[in-house]
Amino acid sequence: MSDSSRYYESSFKKCVIDFYLRNQPNLSFRSVANHFRIPGDHATVKRWYDRYNGNLSSLQHHHRSERAPILNKKQINKFITMVIRSHNRLSSSINYTKLVKSVREKTNTNLSLRTIQRYGNKNGIKCKKNIKRSHKELGELACDETATLRLKLQRVSNKKIIFLDETHQNQRSGTNNFSSFRRNAICCCY
Repeated sequence: MSDSSRYYESSFKKCVIDFYLRNQPNLSFRSVANHFRIPGDHATVKRWYDRYNGNLSSLQHHHRSERAPILNKKQINKFITMVIRSHNRLSSSINYTKLVKSVREKTNTNLSLRTIQRYGNKNGIKCKKNIKRSHKELGELACDETATLRLKLQRVSNKKIIFLDETHQNQRSGTNNFSSFRRNAICCCY
């Protein structure tokens, strides 16, 4: 096996096949693979034997083409990569099954969920699961947000009294929405 690649040299393959042909009635492909310590086991030796036609060039490695892409690079960038990155910028989770449906509609192709994940992975997008927070953790985060807002508002002016309306809570998550604090902060001059 050459150091520069993971493929065996064609001369080595011919040597293995010659060894098999000399001892054919007594040896199986599996025993030949074990004798030469070929990691692909008997299937690799059988594939070499089937391909061999007496000519050394038939055993040379031929570069195989990759899987044909279903979408071109522009479509992948527009319909998959940009959508996922925009959701990441907004810190919102993305539902890949909805993304699959929208990509199928826009491109008129039959893509699988795994294909979309593979395209995203090739473009540097990693599948991450959101961390689910408990109700207690969400409450602590809301308290921290309130405290940082109060500190920011303290620095506004010494001549203003600022009232925070903390009754507007996001009922779904149970947390105070930081942006609603900004909207509901009432400044009064005295």
